[in-house]
Amino acid sequence: MADTILFVDYAETDFNTWRLFLKYTNFEATVFKCPEKTPDWLNSKCDELNALQSDYEWLWSHPDEDSGDGHSTHIPVLIQQNREQLEMLREKLGYEDETEID
Repeated sequence: MADTILFVDYAETDFNTWRLFLKYTNFEATVFKCPEKTPDWLNSKCDELNALQSDYEWLWSHPDEDSGDGHSTHIPVLIQQNREQLEMLREKLGYEDETEID
């Protein structure tokens, strides 16, 4: 699956450019590596980007926010995924509430 995910180093990125780029590629997601960012910053940035971009869903992960299931990333990241694809996947898997798989 790693060959369908684009990994990018975060550096005050223009997320609108990445939105357009992802739209015309075969990548299923972009993961922005944000090693210096806090969970609060990631959460705030996701809220901001989700409000601006209805075609993509933004999620985040931070090693300090692991719930004990081992699913958190080893470094802080922002994740950009196609909203329509995520909704179809959630529906297929029987998840009605998107927070169940974040």
